[in-house]
Amino acid sequence: MISSLSIDLDETCFTLCDKPTPIAGILRAQCDEDMRAVYSQLHFVGHEHVGSRNEQDEYSVLFKDQHTVDKWTYDAQDNCYVAPFLFHVPGCLPPTVSLLTNKSSSAIEYHISATLPAYGIRATRPVEFFRSCDLLRRQPRIYWGTTNTRRWRYELEVPATIPIDNASALSVRIRSSWKTVNQSKLESCLVACQLLETLETKHHPTGYTESRMTATHVLMTPSQSWNQPCRLPISFPSDARQPHPNVSTELIKIRHTLCVTLAFSSTQGHNDKLQFRIPVDLVHTMEPKVPKHVSRPSSSFYYYTDSSDDCESKDSAVFLSC
Repeated sequence: MISSLSIDLDETCFTLCDKPTPIAGILRAQCDEDMRAVYSQLHFVGHEHVGSRNEQDEYSVLFKDQHTVDKWTYDAQDNCYVAPFLFHVPGCLPPTVSLLTNKSSSAIEYHISATLPAYGIRATRPVEFFRSCDLLRRQPRIYWGTTNTRRWRYELEVPATIPIDNASALSVRIRSSWKTVNQSKLESCLVACQLLETLETKHHPTGYTESRMTATHVLMTPSQSWNQPCRLPISFPSDARQPHPNVSTELIKIRHTLCVTLAFSSTQGHNDKLQFRIPVDLVHTMEPKVPKHVSRPSSSFYYYTDSSDDCESKDSAVFLSC
């Protein structure tokens, strides 16, 4: 008789990269019978789901693989039978995502299930994926040009990939187009940054857009930022307002836009305003951690019955003037 069946994984979460990602673990079964030749099935499944109040739920399988386990080894120390396993999943899979709005729910989930047909028992274990941190090595993008009045020159340095759980920054450099500008006059520049997250699903192709971050800073002497750039932090809270990583699948699309505003003003009436909408990628940067061994099962156990457009980077052509 089987008293417990569990799935232990070598890591609590896994990082997806360009190469196939190995998912290694061990099946553990406590049984008062000899089960060294017991047949078991392992399934790895990834799927996406979209639900809505007014629409029928939609499901789509992202990845599916299976293995057969027919050799178990008795572990006298833990008084159980164990069987190692290994899956290789494509690095192009989307990360784990779960979203809930007032009108719909969306999720990308992965899990491993193990069954013992001879005993009618199944165990499941969720698997969490993050995108590779290598994406953070992409070079930042630089946008430059002049304001509508040709009075100011600007240069923006925007990270191509923004980490969700680590701080990054928008770099702004500004200087006067004329060397003889009178710096004693009161002139200032408001730098504002906002991150918009858009969720599009099969039920709602037009999408929902929500602000996930806003930051502002006033440069009282804008020209000084040319040698000492203004760095506006891009960071997110750890609560429910934290954004999600970029995703593009058959049912779910999550994209992000960084909206940047430069608003110049002076007592002489030399006012200018530039607005930028720049698509950016968001990723988690959590590294996989090896879990500590615990006595409780690491998976559920139950009986069953067989039944991004890119902004152009050219002079004075990447902004929308107001």
